[in-house]
Amino acid sequence: MSQINLVGQKRLIKELEKKTSSGKLAHSYLLFGPSGAGKLSVAIKFAELILCSKYKENELEMIGAQQKINSLTHPDLHFVFPVNTSSKVKSKATSKHFVKEWRDAIIENPYITLSQWLEKIEITNKKGNISVNEAEEINKTMSLKSYEGGYRVMVIWMAENMNTECANKLLKLIEEPSRE
Repeated sequence: MSQINLVGQKRLIKELEKKTSSGKLAHSYLLFGPSGAGKLSVAIKFAELILCSKYKENELEMIGAQQKINSLTHPDLHFVFPVNTSSKVKSKATSKHFVKEWRDAIIENPYITLSQWLEKIEITNKKGNISVNEAEEINKTMSLKSYEGGYRVMVIWMAENMNTECANKLLKLIEEPSRE
């Protein structure tokens, strides 16, 4: 994500840079604030700081990792966001079914609203949610070894749309995370 998407977040980014460079990262972070504050852009920037921290001595590899993050294609950067069944996905919809649309939407507008997102994936008469099927995908993804070595990062956008069953299933993962 370019710096232009981080307007008004310099102090927070400096704090996150400090945490990352110290190597003292918590296993989870919650970013909250008003709509339009740039929480998603900050989360992606924080993911970049975390995923690129292992390349301090190799600028070329760091640039490659940054390019993957900027295109939202880094294999250790994962996203979860509200979805629902649609003409594309008839049952058990999860974020993985809408990855291409997500990348396109976020690159185009990192300040996208939930209603804009649902319109983009042609879900206009249903509520977007993060279901228990998603929790199973998160658990599976986060239990795998990092593709590029180091950390795996999961960004959950609009977590307030997570249903209770999903939240309960994720509680164990959040309370007892793997090492990286």
